[in-house]
Amino acid sequence: MIRAWRDRLRFWRDDGRLAFAQVFKNEGPAAGASVEHCHSQLIGIPFVPPAVQDEIRLCSGGHCPYCRRIADERGGPRFVTESERYAVLCPPAPRFPGETWVLPKEHVGAFERMDDDHVAELAVVLFDVLTRIDRVFGRPDYNLIVRSAPFRGGGNWHWRIELLPRTTTTAGWEWGTGLLINTVFPERAATLLRAGGGVVL
Repeated sequence: MIRAWRDRLRFWRDDGRLAFAQVFKNEGPAAGASVEHCHSQLIGIPFVPPAVQDEIRLCSGGHCPYCRRIADERGGPRFVTESERYAVLCPPAPRFPGETWVLPKEHVGAFERMDDDHVAELAVVLFDVLTRIDRVFGRPDYNLIVRSAPFRGGGNWHWRIELLPRTTTTAGWEWGTGLLINTVFPERAATLLRAGGGVVL
């Protein structure tokens, strides 16, 4: 699956007509899945979305905020686990209870640049994290988003996979204000996920 994500992103990058593409997986009705069979999706567009442009500006200061976050979080209350090449943590301002990110420790902007040996390791890490989320949050529906650099003008981007367990509902307050309510602190979620165990890495 990870190799397919990578290879399809490479195909559309090399095609030259698109500026941005995103791979995502909506697992379950609460996450917006419209068909029952297992699948991922890729949507490509000829422009870079405004939110992605905002993140590129955030990363343009010379130092990657995600590399710094990995270093700062290691061993801290929001750190979940790590392998040789990947770090897993709960972000400091999660949108949903149990939101978890998988990041490469090496600064790499584009997901599609990943080598085959990195793919195999990422598969183990991703399976481990999804197993932990299932155990801790009771097999929730979830969104998986591959956040990779745009094909053109990606700046100092650092790719990551964001996992969003859908244990709460986006309702009137969220739609009216754009502010999400999260009832679980990321430190608590990380503690639960660390204890949730999974695959031995």
